[in-house]
Amino acid sequence: MIKLLNKEHKEDLKRITISHDKHAGVTTAEAGAENFWSESNFSHLYLEESNPTYLCWGYFDNGKLISYLNMQLSTMRPVWYLQKVVSDADLTSSVPMKGIADLMSHAINFAESKYLFEYYSSIPTQYIKAHERIWGKLVPERSRYDINFDHVVPALKRPAYDEFWVVMMKSSLWPTDMVIRHHILRQEHRPDVNVLKQLYKPGYKND
Repeated sequence: MIKLLNKEHKEDLKRITISHDKHAGVTTAEAGAENFWSESNFSHLYLEESNPTYLCWGYFDNGKLISYLNMQLSTMRPVWYLQKVVSDADLTSSVPMKGIADLMSHAINFAESKYLFEYYSSIPTQYIKAHERIWGKLVPERSRYDINFDHVVPALKRPAYDEFWVVMMKSSLWPTDMVIRHHILRQEHRPDVNVLKQLYKPGYKND
């Protein structure tokens, strides 16, 4: 089961996050522990109802949270940002990929229901081929999107664009080369112009 998380789930989120000594191929020591888990920052952004553009979705197996996904919705244009997808490294589950693929499908469908037709994600350059091979099969919604490499950020360098620096990298230097990917929903999968004429400002917390 997938549900929107809140502050009641903070300890479970922390447990899942710190179960890993790596994120995106980088160790905690290399990246700095604060880039993996900052309790005050996480709670303020993703678990606070007064911040409706920051959402944290969780996958539950038999009532236990086993994985989560963070997404940020833009208020400037119809895009969103896939920020973090993490599963419990210490937990054994019969759920395929511990629910991560289902979370990604859910996030894409949720965004499309809010008329957000593009999203950004980032990944270390050395994992590009493996990532596309695996997730292209497990997340069927991705087949509706064209994927472009918009920007490559060298290790320990700041990206050229503030949007990527603040939103995708959280104003932190990353000790490996990263590629910023731009996923664009193809026109044949978008509503027609008559539907878009009635576009309203999304209520991000709606089911």
